Amino acid sequence: MLKLINSHLPWWLKLTIKLFISILPVKLSFWNKFGFFIHGDMLSISYSKKIFMKHFNRFKSHNKNKIFTMLEIGPGDSVTSALYARNFGASSVFLIDQDFYASTDLDFYQKVISHYNLKNIYFKSNDFKAFLNENNTYYLTNGLNSFRHIKTSSIDFIFSNAVLEHIRKQDLEEYFIEMKRVLKPGGFISHTVDLKDHLGGGLNNLRFSDSFWDSNLVLNSGFYTNRVRMPFFISVLKGLGFQLIFLNKKKWNKSPINRKSLSLGFREGPNNDLLIKEFDIFMKLKK
Repeated sequence: MLKLINSHLPWWLKLTIKLFISILPVKLSFWNKFGFFIHGDMLSISYSKKIFMKHFNRFKSHNKNKIFTMLEIGPGDSVTSALYARNFGASSVFLIDQDFYASTDLDFYQKVISHYNLKNIYFKSNDFKAFLNENNTYYLTNGLNSFRHIKTSSIDFIFSNAVLEHIRKQDLEEYFIEMKRVLKPGGFISHTVDLKDHLGGGLNNLRFSDSFWDSNLVLNSGFYTNRVRMPFFISVLKGLGFQLIFLNKKKWNKSPINRKSLSLGFREGPNNDLLIKEFDIFMKLKK
């Protein structure tokens, strides 16, 4: 069923099905069994390592200290990033998500540790929370409010992968402000942002008015994106005192949607902004 929805159905039918599923009185864990509302591919050992190393290598190339503190925003279905970070010298790791999505299967984490022969990880307990505590890992699942548990100027490195586009538009700037607060002067952020819709890989999400798209119905659907374009991210972060080190853009050769099909709020924007489907950004907080 999942492959059918992802591969063969038109975007508008996917939208309808997912909206219907989201309002049914059924627990998220039930739909996860069938592949709905999965939060990334972080239960794949190879994929989780690949994603972590993509961001960590940027930090490593600019960081001289062997011991560091790390924050990941949106770890998804596992806490594997904490294992990799501990292996490379993280003294403490913070993981912030909107809810409790991560697997608590300790056999899976033991498999990751054994597969990559990871070091600096304690595995003395059969309890998930105790396992996190033993490894100075703090899994915080209250979204923006989770930042209050992190001290000011205490983090060396923050990263996220295809997460920032899912943050509610009205909260996005506050996330950036909190990133600045918890980051040490001279610390680094690395983010991959996917600007495509999460229905068909185009820009079908730009067809709708703000009143519909930012409603609770869509927010709880599993495919919500805030529809914020790349210039906003860069402008706000620079305004907060971040210095751009690296920017990589993936673009369409031509817009995947007719401009006349866009909601009025997006119809007047620069055409070049609509051609950007994904970007990677690496920045340093000025001292």
